[in-house]
Amino acid sequence: MVMAWVRCSEVYLAQSYRLHRMDREEALQLVRANVSDAYLLRHALAVESIMVALAEALHEDVNLWGVCGLLHDIDYEVVKGDPKRHGIVAEVILQGKVDERVTRAIRAHNGENTGTIPDSPMAKCLISADSVSGLLVASALVMPSKKLK
Repeated sequence: MVMAWVRCSEVYLAQSYRLHRMDREEALQLVRANVSDAYLLRHALAVESIMVALAEALHEDVNLWGVCGLLHDIDYEVVKGDPKRHGIVAEVILQGKVDERVTRAIRAHNGENTGTIPDSPMAKCLISADSVSGLLVASALVMPSKKLK
């Protein structure tokens, strides 16, 4: 009986993990479905790149952090002009699609308006990546290749 319960728990956890495990391609499709502005898309890609680099340096889950960076402004065009909703609407869009740590970090990157405190390394790094992404893009544009790599 105990073995049956353990097996059921393992199955449940595996299914739950798959439900909340979005890969980069799924995240990119979702961003493209919700973001039409080319600048905002480039910004999301830049933040994703920074988050991946930070995850690698900190030995964190690269996919999870990259998806977080890619999705962090998914609601920006919907809430434009109403910063108090930025991050909260993203949570609604992403509900059941990503790990709660991702939605919490996204809410926290606008914590001054959402009231969500950045209490994880992912949330703190997202705030930093969001802030520094403009510098990254500007630096890339002055390079001969004019590409982010």
